[in-house]
Amino acid sequence: MQLIKKSFGFIKEQLTQGTDPQGISRSFAVGTVIAILPVLGATTALCVAVGAKLRLNQPLLQAINYLLYPLQLALLPVFLMVAARVAGIEGLSFVPTDMIKQFSASPRDFMALYGLVGIYAVLVWSVVAPLVYLGVRMLVFRIASRAQSAQRGK
Repeated sequence: MQLIKKSFGFIKEQLTQGTDPQGISRSFAVGTVIAILPVLGATTALCVAVGAKLRLNQPLLQAINYLLYPLQLALLPVFLMVAARVAGIEGLSFVPTDMIKQFSASPRDFMALYGLVGIYAVLVWSVVAPLVYLGVRMLVFRIASRAQSAQRGK
């Protein structure tokens, strides 16, 4: 019974923490930055870990992460192209259908061709991430603050 009470307390805390404009903007910005990480399949676990460490609103964080999945897919070739240019790697195709065919034909050869570019893509993301974080956080904070003010005025 004690375990059940603790579990419900944890769930309630996750649903209610970070619901002020500051917390909402932090969760939204962190979720956005993680969502565009050019590593497919890593963002959900990363959101859980970072959200727990920073005490962010997990439902909002995960919602943003899932809603921005199409953006992650759209930005993946962009990050890879920039990374290839930075690394001086030429001759790779970043057309998603070509990449899928190459991966399907031989995952090992695909990793040999694209592995280094993938690492550089994460480095490019790490340069862009702080700018995205600041921009999204400021925008969402303004919106959330106005919404809170409007709610108080009712």
